[in-house]
Amino acid sequence: MEKGCYGEISTQTLSLEQKNTLVHAIAEDSGLGFGYYGFFEILLVIFEDIPGFETEQPVVSFLAEMWQIYEGMTNSSMNSMRVRILFFCMRG
Repeated sequence: MEKGCYGEISTQTLSLEQKNTLVHAIAEDSGLGFGYYGFFEILLVIFEDIPGFETEQPVVSFLAEMWQIYEGMTNSSMNSMRVRILFFCMRG
């Protein structure tokens, strides 16, 4: 396990804010159009570049939490788009 400024670094020690930051970085860089497996593929590629994560196998509960955050962003984005379309149609 890699040691950082704040102790051991692992997927199990990430705060909710750090998890959100990772998911937002994926969405910003790659978009919100990924399915379950596409999202995890990108997440695991990112882990290869983070010291301490490259050798760690993330546990299912961690992956599920990261997917929930991503899926929530996707649903929120779709709802926002629906509202904009509805508003545009009502103005027209």
